[in-house]
This record gives sequence, C-alpha cells and structure tokens, in this order.
Amino acid sequence: MDSPFPERWTSEFALFIKSYGVAQLAADLVVTEAAVRHWIRGVSAPRRTHAEIIQRVARERGITLTMDAIYAHAGERHASDPSLAVAIDLRQKKRADREAKKTARDAAVNVLAQRLMARQSLANS
Repeated sequence: MDSPFPERWTSEFALFIKSYGVAQLAADLVVTEAAVRHWIRGVSAPRRTHAEIIQRVARERGITLTMDAIYAHAGERHASDPSLAVAIDLRQKKRADREAKKTARDAAVNVLAQRLMARQSLANS
C-alpha cells in the first residue's frame, strides 16, 4: 500500500491495519473502508467494540496490540497534523447542526401532537 502520507502508517495500530488490509478489516468489522481510513488519518478512532475486535484479531495473528496503541494513533496524528483540527471541527459542527435540526423537528412534532390531541378532546366533548 503506497500512501502519499507515509507518516500515517508508522504507529503499531496503523502497521497492523496495513498488514491486515483496509478493505479486509472494514469487511470483517462491518464498517466502511472510509471509517478505517478516518482512523488512519486520525479524524476519528474506532469504537470500543471495534477496538476490542481489532485487538483480538491482532492477537490471533501473534501481534500484541494494546488499547493504548489503538487510541494513541489518533492522538499522535492530531499532534502532527494541525489541519486535522479543522476537519474534526467541521465534523463536530455538522453533527451539532444535525442534532439541532432533529431537536427542532422533535419539538414541532410534539406541538402538532398536542394540538391534535386537544382537537380530538374538544370534538369528543
């Protein structure tokens, strides 16, 4: 795997993924290849359940991969690539925007439901 960013592939975690294969790991974990690439880039880290599976798979291959090694990768990437802060901030902003829209939708649904119940109550009386 030739990467234009070889520094991303130097941690124990990244070296394990490189040897295992991004596509194969994504398929085995039932996640997208983009998710695995985000882990390598340092934009995100695997969920604990995925990290535990990665750790077990590594152990089955004779590789000791600690949780610290898995999660340290993202921290190392953050420290070495200031542009990641921008990408992470953008993801967090989009997540907050989606949550705000969902909250507003939920509030509107509640108001409409209350109005409907009030109308039904009036019609029944």
